[in-house]
Amino acid sequence: MADAPRDDGPPEEGQEPTPHNPFAGSPFEQMFGGFASGDLGGLQAVFGQLQRMFAPHEGAVNWEFSRDLARSVVAQSADPSPTAGDRSRMQDIARVAEQWLDRATELPATAGTVSVWSRAEWIESSMPVWRQLVEPIAESVVEAMGNALPTEGQGFAAPMLGMLNSIGSSIFSAQLGQAVGGLAAEVISATDVGIPVGEPGSPAVVLANAKSFAAGLDLDESDVLLYVVLRECA
Repeated sequence: MADAPRDDGPPEEGQEPTPHNPFAGSPFEQMFGGFASGDLGGLQAVFGQLQRMFAPHEGAVNWEFSRDLARSVVAQSADPSPTAGDRSRMQDIARVAEQWLDRATELPATAGTVSVWSRAEWIESSMPVWRQLVEPIAESVVEAMGNALPTEGQGFAAPMLGMLNSIGSSIFSAQLGQAVGGLAAEVISATDVGIPVGEPGSPAVVLANAKSFAAGLDLDESDVLLYVVLRECA
């Protein structure tokens, strides 16, 4: 039997009740939080985000807004940039990986180097691929919103269809930005999502995520990084 909903009772004297956030879990949650707090700086940020969200743009997706939102998602936690030492270490690992692949397979070798990314760099490198894949889907979704109206109501609502399309595009752009930002915190390489992002034929590793992956396996970090680079080069 499910537990009864918890009732914390009325707020203590002098304490303002916490407003219910109807947008919890959605791209608009942070916006509502700014309104609820009454913070003027937060409100200005909210209005600025709304302005960017509904800014005129070509196509069904506001790609500038989606990219900025994705980067703001990863910026909520530490996103260290790889150091020169990190890059040198990963190049050494890439050379070992290529030697193994040359002996064990007939696959053509890569350039023998591996790009080392922060999470924000993965977002920037992956956006051209998302644009190619998502734009046709977004166009269909936005178009479907207008076609969902009953035939007899489409003529009456014709003046509003442009606004509905704009709202649909903005919502889709926000959801895409949230999704890409969430992926950036999890992927460990350029091929984790099933399709390569970044430059064709150029292996890449999101170092912070790869290190977290190694820590969770309770294995030597260098061995795990070699496995990740070996898989990526292959």
